[in-house]
Amino acid sequence: MKVKEIMSTNVHACRPDSDLAGISKLMWDYDCGFVPVVDASGQLAGTVTDRDICVATATRRRLPEHISAAEVMSTPVRAVLADDTVSAALETMKKFQLRRLPVIDEFGHLRGVL
Repeated sequence: MKVKEIMSTNVHACRPDSDLAGISKLMWDYDCGFVPVVDASGQLAGTVTDRDICVATATRRRLPEHISAAEVMSTPVRAVLADDTVSAALETMKKFQLRRLPVIDEFGHLRGVL
């Protein structure tokens, strides 16, 4: 089975200059705890989790609207291709202890999430 057969394609992403307040609102509105970060060309640049937001706001003594995604996003990003096998994706998730995995195309553009 291929990743493209089971991935979610209704993915909401943000930009590196997005603030954590806006990302939190996105997470609330779409009931998710993970937002991929894409650059101006649509390439995957990082990820932000609800945990990243909590830790950043608790430790930086700054309001979430004054902290950018670029400051807290996880890099390097672990991702898989849509044509990869599900077993390969699961191995990546296991190896790097990930619960969510971005799916990209051959150019690094975000296509979905597992």
